[in-house]
Amino acid sequence: MTPPTDTKWPLRTLTVAIRIIEALQSLDGAGITELATQLDLAKSTVHNHLRTLEHHHYVIRDGDEYRLSLKFLDHGGYVRHRDERFELIRQKVKYVAEETDELCQFVTEEHGTCVFVFRERGTQAVNTQTRTGSRVPLHHTTAGKAILASLPDERVEAIIERWGLPDKTEHTVSTPEDLFEELQTIRSQGYAFDKDEHIRGLNALGVAIEDETDAVLGAISVATPQHRLRSKSRENELSDFLLGVVNELELNIRYS
Repeated sequence: MTPPTDTKWPLRTLTVAIRIIEALQSLDGAGITELATQLDLAKSTVHNHLRTLEHHHYVIRDGDEYRLSLKFLDHGGYVRHRDERFELIRQKVKYVAEETDELCQFVTEEHGTCVFVFRERGTQAVNTQTRTGSRVPLHHTTAGKAILASLPDERVEAIIERWGLPDKTEHTVSTPEDLFEELQTIRSQGYAFDKDEHIRGLNALGVAIEDETDAVLGAISVATPQHRLRSKSRENELSDFLLGVVNELELNIRYS
């Protein structure tokens, strides 16, 4: 997700460096001319930034092309493991994937977006292009909607004001009225249900995880092809299982 344009930040050089890093990722590597054209920047500006990033080992040069280095992996690994509670969550994500044979994911909210932190695939799990570290709008995913349901309405309104409610599929909730109605349902039943809203042909269940202060840490979800999560009985079975896992996890977090 690209943050909304904000001209109040004075460090233009830092903004340019961030744009170059993001463009290198989206283009899967690029040369100076391609980056300058893509970002509407002078080639000299792009060259100077790339040389600086290369000097600090954040990009690698391969002939005339530059690409991101594995140094970002070190930063991502540090962030993902700095919270000791996330290790408890990681273990449960693996357990759920093994028990359901489906795709299990843990996401958290950061800057009003949904960030994928852990992903585990069971033996029958579908293959999606989402990877750890990816960011999507919260209302696009079942886990994101579970998080939104755990937030005060004022916070949800602020997130909508900043990011809007863009569609992902024709079934994505795209109006504040519909979203708040669904959030009320999630609060009542304890879990979120996604029918074809983020990825066509995929259904999912999500449950929010709260810490010892009742603040939401994130949410865990199970995703499955529609034909394996079509009946109400299967929905009830899977939601009961997931709610039980989260209840145990929250107790472990609270008293660890």
